[in-house]
Amino acid sequence: MGPSESIETERNDSNEALGDAVAELLQRLLSGLDALDWMGRRLHPGRAAQLVEAMRPLAVPLSESLEKLRDLEWPDHLENHLERLAAAAEIVHESFLQVVDSGAEPWRMGLDPSDVMHLYRALRHRLRALELLYPLCAVLGPISRYFLEEGVPSASEWLPRWAKAVADPPAEAPVGIVDGKNSPDQRGGFSIYVPETWRPGRSMPLVVALHGGSGHGAGFLWTWLKEARSREVIVLSPTSRGRTWSLLDPGLDAGAIFEMVAWVGEKWDVDKERVLLTGMSDGGTFSYLAGFREGAPFTHIAPISGVLPPLSPGSEERVGGHPVYLVHGAMDWMFPVQTAQVARETLKSLGAQVTYREIADLSHTYPREENGAILDWLSVPRP
Repeated sequence: MGPSESIETERNDSNEALGDAVAELLQRLLSGLDALDWMGRRLHPGRAAQLVEAMRPLAVPLSESLEKLRDLEWPDHLENHLERLAAAAEIVHESFLQVVDSGAEPWRMGLDPSDVMHLYRALRHRLRALELLYPLCAVLGPISRYFLEEGVPSASEWLPRWAKAVADPPAEAPVGIVDGKNSPDQRGGFSIYVPETWRPGRSMPLVVALHGGSGHGAGFLWTWLKEARSREVIVLSPTSRGRTWSLLDPGLDAGAIFEMVAWVGEKWDVDKERVLLTGMSDGGTFSYLAGFREGAPFTHIAPISGVLPPLSPGSEERVGGHPVYLVHGAMDWMFPVQTAQVARETLKSLGAQVTYREIADLSHTYPREENGAILDWLSVPRP
């Protein structure tokens, strides 16, 4: 099959049932991924019971659609694609089951906020599903559109151009998802997304995205992929050497990140006027430590739900004039919003160019809806 063709359109008398089954599973799978994102965006200990109940009705229909697909005979030339699709559906279904299991009596009675981590772990499974689905962009139109930022102009023109680029990749350097010693059991590596439309001599902005505590770069990469693919931005997502970033000895992880950024700039063309360091939670906190460090290659910093730590000697001088996009949730139960308000005033007093976003309904979760605004901000020329 060619890159612009779709499994769901390949129908005749013998495979019409297969096409219908694929279409039904796709609809429920992608809706399920949206539902898990919706829950993750709102996850808060005080809301846990209601969020779990909202997920409860979704598991059975997805399971039924998956069983329907598996009961049909698959053509040999589609088997690998369909197996990948089914495996992603199984992961999302398992995520639903784990979320629902969390809705047992203890939730209705109220748990300590630290126990909400069980739900965070259940929701992380969807990242593996996204990893499985992304290669199907070339053969399934709905999946390709799913991995686009909502409201992308002229998607009907963009998608054929992307498909043409996929069919004729550059010989000089790999594009798409690139991993550097960053499997789930490895620490200290990195994952990169290079837009498939990249070609030598064409520079693109670089976003360096840092995961939260106990997170992993291979998973956090997907937080940025839709916007990066839509707007043609390179994303580097490192993994900390330890369970979280070296907050007490910033040089350990910061030095490695600087080396990664330099390597990316050598292998692909990076717009050196638009190099963003961002991160969530501990990653947001480490964005301050690494971003204001001597020799840091970043032009912009966007800490998300982090804490401004004491800056190292000399760092305060580097804050002056630096663009900072600060995002925090008013309902953050881990780092109260007052910490961000103090950070805003401190940074302003040091001369930073601060854009402050306090989101009323945001808990201690990543606000993906801010990605587009952050990239718009990144594109504004510095004075």
